[in-house]
Amino acid sequence: MRASHANAAEIADVPETTVEGWYGYLRCRCSKQLLSDQFYIGGVGHIVEIDETSLKKKSKHNRGRHFPEYWLVGGVDRSSGQWFGRIVDTDRIQKKLFPVVRKFINPGYFRVATLYSDMYATYVTERKPKRGVLIRTLTNHPSLQDLNYTHKYVNHTEHYVDPETGTHTNTIEGLWEIDIKRLIKVMQGMTKSALDGYLVEYMWHSWYFPREATTAQVMCGLVQLINRQGA
Repeated sequence: MRASHANAAEIADVPETTVEGWYGYLRCRCSKQLLSDQFYIGGVGHIVEIDETSLKKKSKHNRGRHFPEYWLVGGVDRSSGQWFGRIVDTDRIQKKLFPVVRKFINPGYFRVATLYSDMYATYVTERKPKRGVLIRTLTNHPSLQDLNYTHKYVNHTEHYVDPETGTHTNTIEGLWEIDIKRLIKVMQGMTKSALDGYLVEYMWHSWYFPREATTAQVMCGLVQLINRQGA
């Protein structure tokens, strides 16, 4: 489902509306499996990079139609390549981040996760109570502190890679730019409902198939999924 509606319609010699319907049907199947399976990333020795990125479609030369701004928040496990993401409105990044982190990077009893991020205010804040300076991170944030995450961060105004700890978020930033945004551009769709569908498809692919899986292997997986779920 990586071809645009127009390209797929031309290849299959069918109307674009037919392609759109089939794409929607298959993404619903993928979504159903993701919702029914409980999965986490992280674990002993695993590093999970978390980040946010704007998915706003830019108006050419700042003219013409202006598009709404949506943000993608999520994380990627460096070891497995598995990732999660959610589309949120600009003013809801902080409210949505912590529930999403708890859902997908839940350490449990023996699953210890190390989180890497930049110093975006959602992840790292500095407070100045009467007794010195308090740095609030994802380790000691009230919404997450019961999960005992280890949180390391890099100051992107100074370095892309922290020279002392080696902390960086290059993996997830590459995922956003190279994979997600490129896919969105190919698909020629920027509505929120379309973005949600693209994310479901790509998450399903990353959770159930290795990165080097062929198109034929993925299609076989879709057929098997439909057979298991029934009509």
